[in-house]
Amino acid sequence: MVKHIILWTLNPELSDDQKKAVKAGIKEGLEGLVGKVPGLIDVKVQIDGRLASSNADVMLDSTLESEEALKAYAKHPAHVAVADTKVRPYTIQRSCLDLKSEKTNNMNIRKAVSDDLEAVNSLLRQVLKVHHDGRPDLFCAEGKKYTDNELLDIFSNPNTPVFVYEEDGTVLGYAFCALLHQESGSLMPLSTLYIDDICVDENARGKHRGSKLFEYVKAFAREKGCHNITLHVWECNPGAAAFYKALGMSPQYTSMEMLL
Repeated sequence: MVKHIILWTLNPELSDDQKKAVKAGIKEGLEGLVGKVPGLIDVKVQIDGRLASSNADVMLDSTLESEEALKAYAKHPAHVAVADTKVRPYTIQRSCLDLKSEKTNNMNIRKAVSDDLEAVNSLLRQVLKVHHDGRPDLFCAEGKKYTDNELLDIFSNPNTPVFVYEEDGTVLGYAFCALLHQESGSLMPLSTLYIDDICVDENARGKHRGSKLFEYVKAFAREKGCHNITLHVWECNPGAAAFYKALGMSPQYTSMEMLL
């Protein structure tokens, strides 16, 4: 593994509002490269919490598989595009530290296959428990959202891709997605990627695995030419709502109910 760490100083002629927008753009652009650039394992861009003693404004902390992967990353078109449009025009100084680091878990995000049925079913049971605990009037304590045959049909359908996150061959999370298209007399013709469900194993949370899954899905949606990403969040699951908001999502509409 290789750590690639960069410190940037922004152009002092930028206003505070401009600096805030530039920082957000750098963070979104670089963190969005995970899933696009081969060999790029993790990216974190620190833009907040700067102390007065600092002489840099933005920090990139990234992990790559090897020195070869780092060299390829530097030339990858997606990375070059971010550097040329979001970083270089607004920075005046750059410091770089590349170093070898201890090997981390071998992470991979890929489409689900039949061998993933057991792991996916286990994660689905965890999601059901969260929903049952929050709304026992709507969700059963036990049951299956899909039969195994239904899951296999979903896995094989190009319009309902399911991505799994694995480390060292163990599936720790999934993202159920659906490619949708709207076109009618009153709606603009556009494609949407709908996230039906994202789950990370309850024993593997807090390590940005869900964020990596989301960024992978976001890159996939862009590749497919989608206008937006949508999903539904139950009010009984505030943790999920906070997670999605932290990723940059915002409410599109509100679904309401009245119990009788």
